[in-house]
Amino acid sequence: MLTFVSRQLVYPLVELRDPYRRMSMLRDLERTQWAQPSEIRSRQLDALRKMVEYAGRHCAFYRERFARYGINPGTIPLPGGLADLPVLSKDDIRNHSEGLYSDEYRREQLIEAKTGGSTGVSLRIHADARCQAIRNAAAMRSDGWAGWEPGMPVAALWGNPPAFDAVRPWLRNALYDRLTFLDTMNM
Repeated sequence: MLTFVSRQLVYPLVELRDPYRRMSMLRDLERTQWAQPSEIRSRQLDALRKMVEYAGRHCAFYRERFARYGINPGTIPLPGGLADLPVLSKDDIRNHSEGLYSDEYRREQLIEAKTGGSTGVSLRIHADARCQAIRNAAAMRSDGWAGWEPGMPVAALWGNPPAFDAVRPWLRNALYDRLTFLDTMNM
């Protein structure tokens, strides 16, 4: 019954208030996954080119790294030129986190998350709300490959599950996300 209520009532109501329209993103991902391989590759390369150029313009860390290695992000031949880019390590993220933030965002605008900590130490990462919506839509699409549909409960193995310390996030999880986290750090 709760699955029906979630799918037929809660999801449409949340979609009305969602500025990023996560369900619309999900439908787009479901539709475009069947595009021709050449179209998918073209879209991936375009997105990759934009990401590298954006990082070079808006992130102090990448401006410095690109300058140090003599890299002009606008002229990197992709995808082959990726091998010329310096690898970003977890230590880079820990030691230069401030320089990795885009100058287009204030820290308080971003949503904090943690990686699972599979190497023993989790990382704190930040994303804007649109990025978070895209990640959620992509996760929903991959859950759909296993037979999940919006509104159905799902369990997730996670190294640092969120703590629902207020009524609103708890209600959202109970009625919309329907996630049960299985904490891998305590297994």
